[in-house]
Amino acid sequence: MWFGTPPSLRDLAEMIGASRQATCEEVQLLRAEGLIEVASPRVFLADVEHLRQLS
Repeated sequence: MWFGTPPSLRDLAEMIGASRQATCEEVQLLRAEGLIEVASPRVFLADVEHLRQLS
């Protein structure tokens, strides 16, 4: 599942009530686990079901 222009890390952090640094760290973890791919400016959700389970 591809998404177009994603929100900035700052915007995303504000949406979820977290710091930009914590949000960046989590995005990096999700990338390392192969759950998301970032091809700027798009984001690919590689394992949507797993992400749903984490939420």
